[in-house]
Order: sequence, then structure tokens, then C-alpha cells
Amino acid sequence: ERPKGKRLSRSQFRKKMIEEALARGEKVLSKKERRRVWEEKHGVSLKPPGESGPSGIQVPVETKSTPMSSQEGKSASGQPKTQGGKRSLLQLTPEEMGNAKKKSKVGGSSDRPTESYAEKLSVEKVAIVHEDHPDQKLTEETALNIRMELGRRALRGKDIRMTSCHLEGRAVIVGCSNPSTKGWLEKQFQELNPFNGVQLKMGLASSLVRMVKVSTFVPKATGAETKKDVMLGLKQQSGLNTEHWAIVGGNTTPEGQFLVMNIDEDSLKKLRTFEMRPFLGCERISFRLQGGSDPKKKK
Repeated sequence: ERPKGKRLSRSQFRKKMIEEALARGEKVLSKKERRRVWEEKHGVSLKPPGESGPSGIQVPVETKSTPMSSQEGKSASGQPKTQGGKRSLLQLTPEEMGNAKKKSKVGGSSDRPTESYAEKLSVEKVAIVHEDHPDQKLTEETALNIRMELGRRALRGKDIRMTSCHLEGRAVIVGCSNPSTKGWLEKQFQELNPFNGVQLKMGLASSLVRMVKVSTFVPKATGAETKKDVMLGLKQQSGLNTEHWAIVGGNTTPEGQFLVMNIDEDSLKKLRTFEMRPFLGCERISFRLQGGSDPKKKK
């Protein structure tokens, strides 16, 4: 009998079980025989991934036309169970494996619509600006009213898919995700122009609204630990309209963040009022123009 408080090793425990089986007159299987029984039971010809618990005692296996039809250890649904109530792929028939793969797709990530890189590239940005842009720009009130009117009309349209509609550089920038949306927008523009007495023009945002690339280093000492903190701080403390700035590059170091951004010309003018050193957190940070010298300084 196992001594109280003493734990047997696996080999000692197995030896004890074999001795008890022999004492009961049961047959003890060799390793090769155990493997053969396992293969017959599960219908495979692979080495078992591992054996749980003591082995070596002959277990009566009920075999019928299909190895998987054993009635022993079946669940309520009639399927054989293993440790934990689950079966490994090695225990499934080819037909069951095919069904399992189909079921795994239902409700999985494959059912969720995801925007591919090609779909992102297909979004075309259109700008609605003042007829005399850039010398004369839309007021914020006019731009907001145009945006609201487009939104109201889109609700009554069919297959209208605008990814965004916002004010950027005193222009209304609209993202069209398909050709039908762009065609719809051109038709609405003809009906809206002039809008409340203001003559408008429409074209590709890349040609009508000029963006400027700048870079800056944000030390951790400022208290701005994330990109969101940087944008919020520049907006709150220095009055910069960072809502539609685009971070296009940079990296993070133990000392802080290096950021490369595309900003509109109005924001660049605002930065110049701070001598390119706006307030952020508990200090000021420096911005530098990228891609050549400052066009204003050439004049």
C-alpha cells in the first residue's frame, strides 16, 4: 500500500499498477502493443502525441466498422470525448476535419469586413473651395453649411459612400470611396453652386489644397507621451487646428517622439506666429519644414 505522505514517481506508480494488474490476472501490454491499440482506437497510423496517466494495462476496446464508433466515453451529442471534453485533430476523420474548418470560419475574422490596402488607395479626395482660392478662402460657417447640406442629401441617396467630409485649409475635403459617390458629388455641386451667394469650384484635393510637410521632436519632459497628447496639447495651448493633420512618419525613443506631419498652409502661418516654436506641455517644441527651404523666404 502507498505510504501516507510519500509521493511516488511516475515510473514507481506505473510499476505498482502493473504489479496490481498481474495480481488480478490481467495482461500487460508492451509499448508496441499499446501503440497498436491506440492506432486502432483512433483510426490513425501516427505516434500518439502523449499518454496521460498510467499505461500498460489492457483496456477492452470495442471496435465496429469504424474505429471512432466506440460507445465508451461518448458525449451527449454522441461524439467521443478525450481529456477536457475536446478532441484533437488527430482524432477526427477527414470529413469531420472539413466540417471543423468550415465551422471555424463562421463568426470569425473572415466574416468581418476589413479595408484592404487597395481599397484605401481607391479613396479619392475631392475639394470644394472658393472660386478665387487660394487668394480667397471659405469661411468656417460657409464650409460647415456645405458639409451639413451634403450630409442631408447623402441620406436620401443610393450607394453614397463618403469616407470623410471635413474642413481643411479653408476647403471642404470629401473622401469618395467609389466612382458612383464621386459622380453623385459632382451632380450635387452643380446644384449647390453658387452656395448662399458664394461662387465655388471643385477639383482634386491634391491640386487645390496644398499640404506642407514638417517635423518636430517632442521630449518626454513635455508630458506628451502619445501622438494624441501632442495633437491635443498643440490645439489647446497654441490654438493650432490639428484635427486634420496627418502623421506620416517618425519613431519613438526613450527621450521622446520624433514626428513627421503633413499640415495645411493655415497651420503653417499660425506656426510662424510662434516662430515655429509652439507651446506644448511645460515647454516649447521646434518645428522644421521638410523637403526644401521655406518658400516664403525665397521671395
